[in-house]
Amino acid sequence: MNTFNFKMTLLNKLTDMFVLGQMYQKSNGYKPWLYKFSVDGCRFLRKPYNILAILTYKLMKDFTNANHTCPYVEAVVFKFTNAVCGSHHPTLVIDTCRIRAINRTMNTFNFKMTLLNKLTDMFVLGQIYQKSNGYKPWLYKFSVDGCRFLRKPYNILAILTYKLMKDFTNANHTCPYVEAVVFKFTNAVCKTSGSTIIIDECRIRAVNRARNTLNFQIKLLEKVTDILYNGQIFKKSNGFKPWLYKVSVDGCRFLDKPFNPVVIIMYRMFKDFSNFNHSCPYIDSITVNGFYLRSEKLRGLPIPTGEYMVNSTFTLNMKALLNLNIYFEFIEDA
Repeated sequence: MNTFNFKMTLLNKLTDMFVLGQMYQKSNGYKPWLYKFSVDGCRFLRKPYNILAILTYKLMKDFTNANHTCPYVEAVVFKFTNAVCGSHHPTLVIDTCRIRAINRTMNTFNFKMTLLNKLTDMFVLGQIYQKSNGYKPWLYKFSVDGCRFLRKPYNILAILTYKLMKDFTNANHTCPYVEAVVFKFTNAVCKTSGSTIIIDECRIRAVNRARNTLNFQIKLLEKVTDILYNGQIFKKSNGFKPWLYKVSVDGCRFLDKPFNPVVIIMYRMFKDFSNFNHSCPYIDSITVNGFYLRSEKLRGLPIPTGEYMVNSTFTLNMKALLNLNIYFEFIEDA
């Protein structure tokens, strides 16, 4: 299966359209064949006519927004030009604040903030400025109790502003807002005991004050058709000591059909960041790139605050070749 994707931006209101359709068949080049139709598009959308146009339209109408009467309007231009974000409190860390260009006529605003404490109260002040010899206050200004607003929206200006963005944000439920779970890598040590794999990368990269990522890559010098995984979690208490979870699984069997609940939880955490996500064999390389843990995947796990190490040994093709020690700090939701 493949799909046809088409998007057109209208820079002026479309109030009139004429549609001409013709089918061609390939025979020493493409030549006109059987079916040809022409219709007044706006009249057709009000009341379909012409059996060939109706059949053609029925094939695509579930996949298009060309499904209402004229006019078609996208002549309004709204384009972000800049975004500046600042945090005035150490428990609010801004990860992303930028404008991204999609095409010549559209860009998007992208914002992400990490909460280091549970947010139970917020006050929102909004003001529109218009540029006229500098930016000056213009018409609209509002202030709302954010948590009360999210329970039951009030203030017409705040409602209009919120409706513009609510489909693009997770600020769409009542307080509290929680991202107080902290998971932070502290070290990574990778060792190989064979000559058939090469470790190209094994390190922690700092993204910001609240987050870092694990990056790992090995080069495979032979095809891997058999994987045995042994994993053990250690907790720091006068040194690192074995703690609760210890697992051993047939990796190739697991990748065909996941089993073992502990390994499933671990695998779900990193699979979106890795090419270790298909059935055996593995050829060329295995990578984990930019892996960090999203707080929603940690909340509710039975892990107390502390420092931990995950020891992983991979036996590839019946030989113990790779050992990984990943160290991290975990702080429970307050």
